[in-house]
Amino acid sequence: MIRHVHGETVSVRYADRFWIIDWPTASVPVAEPWHSPTPMDEEALAYDLFFQEYTPAGGDVVIDVGAGIGTELVLFSRLVGQEGHVYAIEPDPETFAWLERRRDANALTNVTLIEAAASDAQGELLLSTEGAYEAHHVETTGTGLRVKAITLDGLVEEHGLTRVDFLKMNIEGAERMALEGMRNSIGLVRNATIACHDFLADTGGDDWMRTKDFVHRFLQRHGFDVVGRRAADGPAWERDYVFARRRRD
Repeated sequence: MIRHVHGETVSVRYADRFWIIDWPTASVPVAEPWHSPTPMDEEALAYDLFFQEYTPAGGDVVIDVGAGIGTELVLFSRLVGQEGHVYAIEPDPETFAWLERRRDANALTNVTLIEAAASDAQGELLLSTEGAYEAHHVETTGTGLRVKAITLDGLVEEHGLTRVDFLKMNIEGAERMALEGMRNSIGLVRNATIACHDFLADTGGDDWMRTKDFVHRFLQRHGFDVVGRRAADGPAWERDYVFARRRRD
């Protein structure tokens, strides 16, 4: 089926309650032996979307906030090389397990995984659990799952980081909380891509998800040149992306 749909011949193996598909660019752990889109398609999207203004390079330090199942993990690892490092943050336990499996299946030694939510204070947050992992988000009330919360200031201090060459953030409306937990270390960031989620508020979601204006102002105030998505004819979720480069005075 994979060869028929994608024109690729791949090996598929079973490893302790899940499958691994060995694509040309990445090994992908999956619950069932079928995966679409391919890692090559996902990498092409990352170049087009996340890397609109900056592409990580050898020796870079990358912080991936909201790493999910690791769609960009292998690509980040390859781009920064053994002289660089990737810090991937994901709070949902089930999703984090798949993130770990992808790291292990690809033997990524320049990656540190952190099971936590990025917030404005250390402690706990309530995380929704309904629907696909991509839609899980921080709840202000309800009966979701309690997960560990950290600040990005704390992460930077704990790991002794002196620079962050690329910050990627895709956390379903919690961008304000994450950035407010980075007031001390935002000066170390050189480039950022932040997915805002105003479109969810526009379609009936919580109004607190409307963060694009805050993110734009926050980054400008902390020394960045900020632009939006250049391909303006894309879907609504794509148009809410914010891109920042450290301003050169």
